[in-house]
Amino acid sequence: MKKIILIVLTSLFVSLGSVSANEKQINQGLRYYGAGLTVKLDHSAAYIRQGIINGKVLGTVSNGKIIDVYDLGAAKIQNDGYQWFGGQGLCIDGKYHAGDYQYDYNVMHLRGVPIDYSQMFLFSSAATIRKTIQGDRITVVPNGKSFTVLEYYDTVQSDGYRWMKVDYEGNIGYAQYDPAVMRPSGK
Repeated sequence: MKKIILIVLTSLFVSLGSVSANEKQINQGLRYYGAGLTVKLDHSAAYIRQGIINGKVLGTVSNGKIIDVYDLGAAKIQNDGYQWFGGQGLCIDGKYHAGDYQYDYNVMHLRGVPIDYSQMFLFSSAATIRKTIQGDRITVVPNGKSFTVLEYYDTVQSDGYRWMKVDYEGNIGYAQYDPAVMRPSGK
């Protein structure tokens, strides 16, 4: 009996070892699908590319669909005027493709719980951390600083903003997500 179990386990490990790096990345994304950080396409499709800006297009994710986020990258804007994230999505060819895509907050939005380290960098204004969404102020994060994002909320509130659950120096609360003054960053 022990010999049979050992043979089965050995076969399982050998078969797992034969999976390509791209398949591992896609399988990891499927494991996190719907549970981790995603981008929802609101008003446009998105290309999944092999590399940023001019990388080969691997697939197109349709408007209204979801892209799983693997990497938020830095808060840096590239020379094409966009931030670029790493991720995967179900493309119009019926396959999941993993690669890089432009993050355009005008046509897509972040939602869910970051699986890995996620920061929000303030580049043009301070941010108020509140006890509840639209509630009393706990503290203010100064311009030029970052705070940790614990969750991005999907729904637009009555004030016109989407909100995030955040942590700034041990102060856990809620902040408006305002892409005009802040950028997500995984660094």
